[in-house]
This record gives sequence, C-alpha cells and structure tokens, in this order.
Amino acid sequence: MNLNETLKYYGKQVRVTCTDGEEYRGRYDWYQSDAESLDEPNAIGIEGAGIITEIPIDEVASIAAL
Repeated sequence: MNLNETLKYYGKQVRVTCTDGEEYRGRYDWYQSDAESLDEPNAIGIEGAGIITEIPIDEVASIAAL
C-alpha cells in the first residue's frame, strides 16, 4: 500500500491491518511522507483510546473505514 491510497481515510475512524496480521482501530490522525522528512519512512498515525500508534506505510496491508 502507498501513502496516497490511505489519504481518503484521513480524519475518519478506520481499521488498519498490518502485514503481520496485527490490527489497529481508531481515527486516522496524521501522516508523514518522505517529502517532509527524508530520514523517516512514510507513516500514518492512528489514535485510539488516547494513544497514537505510528505505522510505517510498508507495514500496512489494508485500511478500511469503520
């Protein structure tokens, strides 16, 4: 999956399934592209229960709106 494919879910409640089978549910809170920081990979942040989880884009298998 690439960052552009995830942007339609920005600000929405989502379920993210990672390549290792781990699932995260929460609001798609932020994203980081390598254009912003060449030292960091593309990533998204999912906020759930007051905790933001950073997930590198190359670990995202799928994302779906809840």
